[in-house]
Amino acid sequence: MVIASENSPQKIIVRVEKIGYAPDSLQSKTGVRMFKLSVHDFALYGSCFAVLAAILALTLWLLLRRRKSPDEMERLRRQYLVQHGRIIDGTILDLTEPQSPEGLRILQYQYQIAGIVYESGQDVTHLREQMDINGSCFGRAASVRYDAQNPANSIVVAETWSGLHSC
Repeated sequence: MVIASENSPQKIIVRVEKIGYAPDSLQSKTGVRMFKLSVHDFALYGSCFAVLAAILALTLWLLLRRRKSPDEMERLRRQYLVQHGRIIDGTILDLTEPQSPEGLRILQYQYQIAGIVYESGQDVTHLREQMDINGSCFGRAASVRYDAQNPANSIVVAETWSGLHSC
């Protein structure tokens, strides 16, 4: 393109080049910056997009998932012990009913594994119909289900199983 001005007799030559795809040989001769994408660039962008999508999905799952209530977690723990727990002999120690608005009932019991004596308590408030216990049962034998990986995790009564022997 040639531009001539009226005041100056000289001519100014301006070279205008279109930016686009050019072979490397042409690019080095003209000094023009070219924008070109390779297959590696698309793979990089795709990987970044996949990572961001995974992070977004994980964040949404953590925010929107339904968290289990403490009662539900306790029911699942009892169910696990009924299905996978080992049975051992134990002793019923006491049934406490504290004066509280919730009406909690705690069954205290004791058992021994590998020379270690465990004394534990189980909240049996929601298991009243599975329990037939009276004051004469204290000090008597009962079956205890415990987790072999964590012997302190144990139960005496569950929805589908009872380790209480008739008194």
